[in-house]
Amino acid sequence: AMVDAAQPLWDRPAPERVGRPSVFALLPEDFTTLGAPGRADHIFTQCQHPWAWVEDRPRVSREIRDWMALNVETALPEILERHASEDGSTKLVLGLADGERIEAVHMPREVRNPRVTLCISSQVGCAMGCTFCATGAMGIKRNLTAGEIVGQVLALLRELGPEKPHQITL
Repeated sequence: AMVDAAQPLWDRPAPERVGRPSVFALLPEDFTTLGAPGRADHIFTQCQHPWAWVEDRPRVSREIRDWMALNVETALPEILERHASEDGSTKLVLGLADGERIEAVHMPREVRNPRVTLCISSQVGCAMGCTFCATGAMGIKRNLTAGEIVGQVLALLRELGPEKPHQITL
């Protein structure tokens, strides 16, 4: 695509990552289209519920795990740094499969029912260019894939909770 130099950085399209699709971005119909063995709705549910995983992986059969190893990316973003705040929030630095780093914030709050708010990234870097912000100063590198965005949520839930998915707001 042609880039218009007169267009502000934040209005220009960011590069996209290429490669195998992330298992966390797939819908049941995608599993069917890609020829996954087993019931597509079961695979989808198991991938999206990290509180039900065993040994850091979705609870699926060996046949499905073997299919995943050949056809999809299954790694969650890696938690590289964890910075707790006095207000109870935790900022995490996450490493992506291509070596890029992003940030996410886990903010528990006590209201009528305990809830957690997650602040997640949708891009590596930022095009705004704010001089006071390290992320803005690095410029925009690329958009995150849907799987990387969902992967952030799953990584945060596995690391910091809550265990009940209805307690999450995004």
